[in-house]
Amino acid sequence: MVSKIKIRSDAQSLQQTDEFIETGFELGLWIHENRTLAITLFALIFIVPGSYLIFEYFQNNQKASSTKELSKAVSALSAQITVTSEGATGEEKKDADKNGIPDSFSSEKEKFQTALSLLETVTKNGNSAASSIALKLSGDCHFALKDYPKAIELYQKFLQNNPISDPLHILAIEGLAYAFEASGQMKQAEDELNKIIQTTKTGTFHKDYANFHLGRIKEMQSQTEEAKKYYLTVKENFQKSFLLPTIENRLALLPHTEAKPEGGSETPKKL
Repeated sequence: MVSKIKIRSDAQSLQQTDEFIETGFELGLWIHENRTLAITLFALIFIVPGSYLIFEYFQNNQKASSTKELSKAVSALSAQITVTSEGATGEEKKDADKNGIPDSFSSEKEKFQTALSLLETVTKNGNSAASSIALKLSGDCHFALKDYPKAIELYQKFLQNNPISDPLHILAIEGLAYAFEASGQMKQAEDELNKIIQTTKTGTFHKDYANFHLGRIKEMQSQTEEAKKYYLTVKENFQKSFLLPTIENRLALLPHTEAKPEGGSETPKKL
């Protein structure tokens, strides 16, 4: 008998390298971290069928196949993890969705390796919207598998080949920063997070998260005043951010001194 227990399958538990991050903002963080999958699903369901791309995809079997494989990979990444109870045989048949992908996997490793094998097929089929998305998702998978050098390589390749107007561009910068941090390259991580803060084309998009993670890094480096500046930037300029409860907790644990936020007086906007 297999007891299926739903385990959070979001990227939050994989991409947050600071083990002291509080859980009060998990819902908001889940939404934030799963934007890649949300954007991908939107592209597959609405953009491709509703535009001239549908003609190109089905005129070219290779591109049509890429879209199908990408859809399968997204299904795998959306699947849950199954925990087998003690004494179970593990032979219970797993349900599958319409793409033939199991609705659950026995481990994170199995889940991300399955997705990677599908994504690699897509990226090998040349330049296309599907292969571009697959490249970003491949970086996410390698990060999840703790292959940080490969994740860095893929994120950088995606950023080189896709303009900042691409909706996944900022997410790739963010992923690259996580990968640098996880591999101990803090200076490079800070550089990538600062790119998000300095980018004007995205408005406030992800800037609260960039400031938060810069604060975390400074806090880990015992640079208390610098950490406080970044935290206060979020508190004062992003008043609807899901991160506010966590930032309040972190500020309360830091030595109490006056500090002013960086980044000016940006008008708060709903994220």
